[in-house]
Amino acid sequence: MECRACDSHPTQSARNLVGHPLDRCVWSSLTTRHAAEAIGNPRALRYHPDYGPFAAAADSSAENLAALSALVRSRGPISTVEAEETETPPGTQVVKRAPCFQMIGEKIDLADGDLIPLNLCDTDAKDMLALATLTNPGPFAARTNRLGEFIGLRRAGHLVAMAGERMKPDAYTEISGVCSHPDYRGRGYAGELTRLAAKRIIMRGEIPFLHVFAANTSAIKLYEKLGFVLRRESNTDYLSALVVLLRRALPRRKRLCHGEHVRMKNPRSEQASGGDRAPHNPSEPLSGYWPPVQDRDKPCC
Repeated sequence: MECRACDSHPTQSARNLVGHPLDRCVWSSLTTRHAAEAIGNPRALRYHPDYGPFAAAADSSAENLAALSALVRSRGPISTVEAEETETPPGTQVVKRAPCFQMIGEKIDLADGDLIPLNLCDTDAKDMLALATLTNPGPFAARTNRLGEFIGLRRAGHLVAMAGERMKPDAYTEISGVCSHPDYRGRGYAGELTRLAAKRIIMRGEIPFLHVFAANTSAIKLYEKLGFVLRRESNTDYLSALVVLLRRALPRRKRLCHGEHVRMKNPRSEQASGGDRAPHNPSEPLSGYWPPVQDRDKPCC
């Protein structure tokens, strides 16, 4: 039975299945600081789709994977982030699998800098979603901005860059939603906003971390320059419900030999004559038959 996690918190034993909080950051976040945003039960949890698609099972047991599958069927596609390879939940399919690096901020420069960002809030949500949709920094839904603090830059009234917070497992906070409008790239906005977001996290006594696709070498170099170091490799799987298409058994079509023709029904002529047409008269054109005269020398199939 599905329920709001805030109404039925996972048991302490379920929380203890996790070693380091970042090893299974989705489950850690949904059972601690983001429990109020979780949907599911002690076997499997996910963020409400308005916050994002991330989900996790308590462990890889058959019962818990079945519970995760139920969340996919009832609430739509999910994304999982797991350090260890896991079985695909029954009744689901992997639409996309992408290796990623989990990086942790250990040497962040805490200087103020020259860039003064804006604190983004619900009044900016529409512009934030539009910028994320344009630049695709990762999953970003209508209420993702409510998962943590977001900062951004506006130019001529338009939001051109932003960075913010997403998952919050225990004492860690993930930096996410880092993006810049294509017309404003190359100005260092994304890097500086990432550094400032990390600084805010550190000043609260928390530890910043982030995920980056392994193929995004330019972003990895930027994060290393900012003071992030590789913690471990993970896999991001995008899962949807498995759709089985049942095809009705149809009679096999007769393979035509050279010179044979299949008469095509002509509703007008049949309606006018009140029934089937008479057999073909050699003196009449073959317009009502298939193949047409000009194609009769071509292979049938």
